[in-house]
Amino acid sequence: MKIMRYALAFAALYLLFLIVTFPAQHAYSMVKERLPAQLYQLGGSIWRGTAETIVFGDARLHKVSWKAHPLALLIGDASVAITAKTNNGNISATVNVGLDKTITIEELHITMPASDLQTLSSAIPLDLHGHINADLETLTLDNGYLVAAQGTIRWDSAAVTAIRKTKLDDLSLLLSTEDEQVIGKLTSKGQRLRAKADITLENNGNYTLNGIFSATNRNNRQLEQSLRILGHRGKDGRYHVNKSGTLPPLYTVNDGD
Repeated sequence: MKIMRYALAFAALYLLFLIVTFPAQHAYSMVKERLPAQLYQLGGSIWRGTAETIVFGDARLHKVSWKAHPLALLIGDASVAITAKTNNGNISATVNVGLDKTITIEELHITMPASDLQTLSSAIPLDLHGHINADLETLTLDNGYLVAAQGTIRWDSAAVTAIRKTKLDDLSLLLSTEDEQVIGKLTSKGQRLRAKADITLENNGNYTLNGIFSATNRNNRQLEQSLRILGHRGKDGRYHVNKSGTLPPLYTVNDGD
């Protein structure tokens, strides 16, 4: 019996060794048709490796490195600590993928110029200015939809350019999860812009946004003109915004044959 236990233990360790030393390029070639992302110029192993570029929907990340946690495989999950760069920023997180293909991102930290958001999404029609700082304890994606989030995203010195550059304010978005919905609370510092908005996102992409915005200085014509795009101006001089719609999934998963 002892010999059998030793043999099984050795076999398990050897299998684990094969898994963690398997070349990343070979592993990717076996599963790339089923992944929601494309990886280029891979190096190292699936345990510890690098990719020059990862394309995830509209997002493009560079100088990506990862370190997997092999023990997570014992419970059927894949867990990887990742660092990456945007054009001029940095991202770090731990990504967990379950057997049900749910993606849970923990300890997500992002610091980058707001302009880098335009390289991560083609859906942004304006030029963005300022700096983004995100600290998210957890973020969960299921079938491409955001279904849970906890943390804060700050947009410091926020400004946008359509025809002319309009300075907004320091903005903060607090995210939480309640009753299977992602709840966002948007606020501003109030130096140029007074902003307060509630955002609700359901697990099928349906969202509602209800907010009130106003310029701190009513003589700031440029900001007033920008606010008119958001909604109607009430008798109190504030702009009331009520919007709803459906966001598309961030990615699709090919189940293969």
